[in-house]
Amino acid sequence: MERKISSKPVDTTKLSPMMRQYWSVKEKYLDQLLFFRLGDFYELFFDDALIASRELELTLTGKECGLEERAPMCGIPYHSSESYIAKLVKKGYKVAICEQVEDPATAKGLVKREIIRAGHNYFFIFYPMLFQIRLSSKSIVIKKMWKYGNDDIS
Repeated sequence: MERKISSKPVDTTKLSPMMRQYWSVKEKYLDQLLFFRLGDFYELFFDDALIASRELELTLTGKECGLEERAPMCGIPYHSSESYIAKLVKKGYKVAICEQVEDPATAKGLVKREIIRAGHNYFFIFYPMLFQIRLSSKSIVIKKMWKYGNDDIS
């Protein structure tokens, strides 16, 4: 079954600028939980928030987003994201990480964000030495990586 961004209808023309930015990124990663960086947190919204709050036992809150109802939201501190992502991947979810790519203090308008990890069934843990884990039905492959190493273990 194909996932949607929100199980409820959403008039995207009414969304706030930040939420439109989120929506445009999320449309490209419907099959993944989108961790969207806002300051010191990765936030999840709409149906992703409902799933993550249930699976990770996080408090579900809401964010003003330009609609009549607040968007469902939950979040985690960015510096502890690895353990949360590991739990989700272990449960069979894919994760996309959308990072701030400019300094919010000097940004004019919305902070630019880009996907830095997505579409893989492996993830990075530990910093600065990283390990990649790729899961398959028959094996687990673990590859030691250094901070700025190649992230492809195809």
